[in-house]
Order: sequence, then C-alpha cells, then structure tokens
Amino acid sequence: MVKQALIGIAIILFGMGLFYFMIEYSSSQFGKKSLRAEWPTTQGTVLSSNVELQAPSDDNLDIRVQFSYQVDSILYTRIQQWPVGEALFGTNPPEADAAQQKYSPGKKVTVYYNPDNPTNAVLEPRAADFGWIAYPLGLAFIAGMILPIVGVVMVIKSIFRFFGLGRRHNEVLSV
Repeated sequence: MVKQALIGIAIILFGMGLFYFMIEYSSSQFGKKSLRAEWPTTQGTVLSSNVELQAPSDDNLDIRVQFSYQVDSILYTRIQQWPVGEALFGTNPPEADAAQQKYSPGKKVTVYYNPDNPTNAVLEPRAADFGWIAYPLGLAFIAGMILPIVGVVMVIKSIFRFFGLGRRHNEVLSV
C-alpha cells in the first residue's frame, strides 16, 4: 500500500515536472520570437527557396529559404524554414505561392540578426520554427496532463486500502 502511494506520488511529481518543462520551454521559444522583431536589421539576398512537404506530414507545407547577409563586414549564410499552409489536392495554397514569390532567388530581403550572435538571423521574426521539437513537446503536454491524474488515482486507491474501505465494500457485497 505504501509502495503504491509512493509510486503514485512519484508519477504525480514527474508528470507535473514534465508539464512545467513543456510550459517553460514553449514560453521561452515564443518569447524569443517576439524579441526577434526587435533585433537590428540588415539587407540580405535570397540564395534559394523552395516549398516542400513537412517530413512527417502528408500535406503540410514549409518554405525553406537560404539567404546571405553581412554584419560588420562579415558575410553570413543562413537557412530559415517555416510553415506556409496545407497542400490540398496536390496544389499549393496561395500563402505558399506568395511566400515563394516573396523569397525568390536573387531578391533583396530584410534580415533580422541577433546583435550578440550575428550568425543567428531570420527573415520572418515571428515565424515558428520549432521543427522536430513540436512532437516531443506535444507528447510532454499530454503526458504532463495524464500522469498526475494516474498518480492521484494510485494514491487514492492506496489510501482506501490502508483504511480498509475497499474490503468493507466487498464484504457487504458478498453477504
């Protein structure tokens, strides 16, 4: 009984920790995105761009843009990728076509760069570029919601057993 209660408490704490981590990580990433809009800018040039299906998806499209820019006489090259819509019936949505036109090779673009680390730069400061991390975050969110409930149920069951509440109910039914 005590062992089950301790396991239940451990599951509750683990689930809450997982949920807390997910919230902290997500909010810090969204905070970074809002700060990007305040970074200094410079002119850059699109080297290549293409719209492609997201890896684990059948119809979600990303645009992947490679661009170059210069900060303090140093030339940098960077790639940014973000979602641009959903391909329906094998056609690109207008957002994808517009993004590809906006970022066609050779176009001059505004580049936002981190003043503390100019190698970190983006074209779209508010674009979410979580990439593969979105899936583990989603699982952490779900596990962080479910595990504490499972732990609470385990603790309640062990308390019922400790006080013999479950046995009395069974004895009454068997008489």
